[in-house]
Amino acid sequence: MSKKTFLLIIQILGDLFKKDKGFIAANSIKIVVSAASMLIMLIYPRLIIDSLMGVGSYSAYFWIIMMVASHFVVRLSLGLLERYIKIKNLQIIIHYSTSLYIKSMKMELSLMEKATIAEKRTLAASGLGNISNCVSNIFSLIQNIVSIIVLIFVILSLNIPLIALIMAGAILYLLFQHKIFKEDMNIHKQFGKLFTKWGYITDTAKNSENAKEIKFYNLVDWMSKKIHYFAGENRKILLDSTKLGLKKDIWKNIIGGVQNLLIYAYICVLALARRITIGEFVQYISAVSVFSDSFFGIVDNFMEISKNGTTINDYFEYIALEDMDDKSDQEFLSLDLPSDKGLKISIQDLWFKYPDTEDYILKGVNLDIEPNMALSLVGKNGAGKTTLIKLLLRFYKPEKGCIKINGVDINKLSITEYYKHLSVIFQDFKVFAFSILDNILMSQMENAGENRERALDSLKMSGFINDIEKMPDKENTFISKVFYDNGTELSGGMQQKLVLARAYFNQSNFIILDEPTAMLDPIQEYEIYKQFNDIIKNRTAIYISHRMSSSMFCDKIAVLDDGVIIEYGDHSELMEKKGLYFSLFDAQADNYRVKEG
Repeated sequence: MSKKTFLLIIQILGDLFKKDKGFIAANSIKIVVSAASMLIMLIYPRLIIDSLMGVGSYSAYFWIIMMVASHFVVRLSLGLLERYIKIKNLQIIIHYSTSLYIKSMKMELSLMEKATIAEKRTLAASGLGNISNCVSNIFSLIQNIVSIIVLIFVILSLNIPLIALIMAGAILYLLFQHKIFKEDMNIHKQFGKLFTKWGYITDTAKNSENAKEIKFYNLVDWMSKKIHYFAGENRKILLDSTKLGLKKDIWKNIIGGVQNLLIYAYICVLALARRITIGEFVQYISAVSVFSDSFFGIVDNFMEISKNGTTINDYFEYIALEDMDDKSDQEFLSLDLPSDKGLKISIQDLWFKYPDTEDYILKGVNLDIEPNMALSLVGKNGAGKTTLIKLLLRFYKPEKGCIKINGVDINKLSITEYYKHLSVIFQDFKVFAFSILDNILMSQMENAGENRERALDSLKMSGFINDIEKMPDKENTFISKVFYDNGTELSGGMQQKLVLARAYFNQSNFIILDEPTAMLDPIQEYEIYKQFNDIIKNRTAIYISHRMSSSMFCDKIAVLDDGVIIEYGDHSELMEKKGLYFSLFDAQADNYRVKEG
């Protein structure tokens, strides 16, 4: 057994012991009971036969009753244990699956977006599917080892040379398995690579969000060809796997057959020479058969654990990656602020480039935003606006410089503490397939009763309340039909109103609005602008929009170009400068002017 395989077994058993001692206990008891079952089937037949032949002090009827009673108790115990273990095994699978999903949700965005981490996440998902098989093989391995130990004592008490014959066959089988292990691993890796591609193409085909593009661009035939292609590749690998499995079975049976022929011939010689009784003869035959199967089983268990070990190690390595806040709150500073006052944001000499790239997106950005100020951040596409927001939200850490909130570096605050003071509407926002109220409350769902009225006020502010009143379950209506058939699909404008209400509900000191009205029609957008002061009341606000007219509602405007703040001031001041802001505003305004002649 390799050191890597041994450490993997110890890691899984240790993890299972911490998570569910009952699972370990049940499997341990099952191993003992299984060993007892094996001894019953080995010892009692010998005692019965010897009694019938006049050997022994008890009658055959006594041993038959004892065997039936013992067998009944053992089989009943095994049945109960197996049902319990089946339930626990499902819980273990759910535990490992949940750990994978939670890790993905808590991981640093800077890590998640790396290609190497994305690949590791795919491998971890593959490893997740192998954990159950590996756990089963670990306990099967232990059970086989216990069986071997018990049988050694049984066979040694009868005849030592039999052990040598059994060991010889097992060693030959081990050498054969070792020889084809690389070939087996290669097929296993091919399955892993194909799993990623197959998973993507099938998920794309069945995802309802892709239905419009697939139907409009007539991609059904094209996608079908892709699916059939990967299905064909899958069949090729399955055929190779079947051929290898057949090869293993043939050699296993050849080795086992020759071994049994020699062993049975030897036992027959002992019986004919009257060196063993008929009862011992039967016990030898049974013991040798179980011993051989157990030894071959150990080899198979090791090979399966080793084969699955690579992807399972990927799972544990992924789980071990650092979370957004992998420290105790005692290591962070606190930020005690009144809820009726905005934050002062100070961005100092901020430099940033994305991981594994050479070009800087932000180049020495300096910007001060006073408490309760509404700042509009404008610029061309690719200027660095969204990147700056990602740094403000601590999705990434700057290469150089810092961002301070009321004089405190945001990276010295815990994520939990920092996010208490933030509200944000992302450009690519998400609504979830839960109720409308749940989508407002979010992390405050546990206090839904006391927060309901404030949530309804938020819906009124965003203008969504009128739409909700027409729905059968009002604010308790579920979005989409994932959970309930009476759920409703929201239009893009409705979704945007919902996330506006979500941001308003979160009574924070600092709000970031990234294209908050992009999906609204002009009338709805105008209604939101009229309430803009209510939305950002007692908050510091950063507003990003490609609709330049929205900047007129803000106190100050910062113009970002090629990672640098090149203009700063209010609307009137920047229009007078006739710089980039003027050009952007004027170019957009041309689309609304009526040209004469």
